[in-house]
Amino acid sequence: MKTSKFERECSLVNRLLDRWHPDFGPRDFTDPNSLEESGADVELMLDNERIGIQVTELDNGLKPGLARGSEKIQAKTANGPGGAYFNWGPSKEAAIAAIQRAVRRKTMHTPSGFVENWLLISADVPEHGSVYSTSMCSIFLTSNDLDAATNNILASSAYDRVFLHPILAPDRAIFGWLKSSGVWSEHRNLPEGPTLSEILGK
Repeated sequence: MKTSKFERECSLVNRLLDRWHPDFGPRDFTDPNSLEESGADVELMLDNERIGIQVTELDNGLKPGLARGSEKIQAKTANGPGGAYFNWGPSKEAAIAAIQRAVRRKTMHTPSGFVENWLLISADVPEHGSVYSTSMCSIFLTSNDLDAATNNILASSAYDRVFLHPILAPDRAIFGWLKSSGVWSEHRNLPEGPTLSEILGK
């Protein structure tokens, strides 16, 4: 059975929490748009507070969906379903440009009714037909790169926190932006992750 958009977004939020803190739970996800549009994709209850999360997947195409669509076709015709195929990942500069496009596009959303608004950008999505078109070369990326590319955009956005999560990163990295500090931080080699309180600065 085909996974719904909401189920897919919940899965990506789950992967983020798995890396940050595998023991965090229970994970109480609800659809914030079941009654009316909220500007968020997933609602997470955290310490009895409503967190609205806008979820997006990195897209390396200059036009939305172009790179993903091309890779899907390549994967589908690669020696049958599930067959192996090869493609080049983006350069560091191209990955930064893709991240900047994702941030700029998502700052057009204004989530409302939540204690905090988060933006999750998932990259290196482990799905046949999606790996290359969502890749970002995380081992070469730094928080300074992200500051230069996105801080001016995020400063005036509705988001309190932004997470950039390269799911297949060999260094198990996560990048995070916090409105109160106005800068990105990078966390690598997270076999279990810090506690959720440490993540949230509480």
